[in-house]
Amino acid sequence: MEYDENDARLGMRPTDSDLPGKIKRLGKLIDQNDPMMPIAWIKSYQIPGGQKGKSFTSTIGSSTDLLESGTRRLIVNAVFWLLDLEVQEMADVNIVGNYTPTRFSFRDDEYWDERNIVITDMK
Repeated sequence: MEYDENDARLGMRPTDSDLPGKIKRLGKLIDQNDPMMPIAWIKSYQIPGGQKGKSFTSTIGSSTDLLESGTRRLIVNAVFWLLDLEVQEMADVNIVGNYTPTRFSFRDDEYWDERNIVITDMK
């Protein structure tokens, strides 16, 4: 699969092959798969003298990750599990409204200066 810096869903479609090992990103050659990382994990715990608890952690969840129903389902089912509710394998995870996320990337100061965004713009 050829790397396309403008393709926010590269590697997320079932038809995509594995990402190449080394890719050029922001002018640097990086190894896309080193180190391999889990995308989600759970942990049960008990504080001494306290109640039992459990946690869910993920390394995914950027705006473009949420385009995929599988990512949304993972997060929704994790919430069900954390609340001790029956996990809804087929819970409705459809996007409500128009969702057009921006591609994740690091922006320099010039980008933000040009946007001239203030808090009141975020309604």
